[in-house]
Amino acid sequence: MKKRKIAIKPAETLEILLPDGTTREAIFNVEALIILQEAFGDPQKLAREFEDKPHEFTARILYSGIAVLDSSITFDEAKAIVVGGGIELLATIMEMFAETFGDADPEELKKNLIPVMNRQLRRQQAKKKRKK
Repeated sequence: MKKRKIAIKPAETLEILLPDGTTREAIFNVEALIILQEAFGDPQKLAREFEDKPHEFTARILYSGIAVLDSSITFDEAKAIVVGGGIELLATIMEMFAETFGDADPEELKKNLIPVMNRQLRRQQAKKKRKK
């Protein structure tokens, strides 16, 4: 009889220090994936849908990760954290999510994420200029 071995690695907790001095913690495990699917749908479809809006996809991931530990989190709160956290936070969330659920290389994620974020920032700045 063949035996199968599975090595289980512990999920890391992401601690986010907010400007008001409070912290939020997120964990990206199977429960977070279930919350992500139940709240927003298939993660692969979401990734394609928000390919040009990584902060939208990342906010959904962060929401799910925080909801594992604190069910009072709202999507709007998670989105505000992601938007305020900048590229470093986006890259960290995506890296932790990819390490848990994907085969993506974290360095490749960062390399691809930065140009998309820069394009998004330029679009937002252009919209603000047009409104003035």
